[in-house]
Amino acid sequence: MTLKKEGYVPRLIDSEVERCLSLFGAVNITGPKWCGKTWTSYNCCNSAILIADPKGNYQNRRLAMTDPTLIFKDDLPQLIDEWQDVPGIWDAVRYRIDDVDVRMDAE
Repeated sequence: MTLKKEGYVPRLIDSEVERCLSLFGAVNITGPKWCGKTWTSYNCCNSAILIADPKGNYQNRRLAMTDPTLIFKDDLPQLIDEWQDVPGIWDAVRYRIDDVDVRMDAE
């Protein structure tokens, strides 16, 4: 299962993202605003958390600031959108990959 959005137009980068996920367990997708980073990520993920979501007075951001590991879900791969708003997420992801084999081909 993926979280593919209705109307998603396949992109050249899709296969590369999936390949890197299977090799490394995580992928950092960067680019200009509104270029399709989040939609591309949804296409490759089974779960998502949106750090910049204003719901609940930015509860996802506050949760990640309290303890970045609390945002992890078991349904991998997981999209962590706008992770840079809480820099501690970067290290938490690195440690999780080292601690648990989260590569897609490891199943």
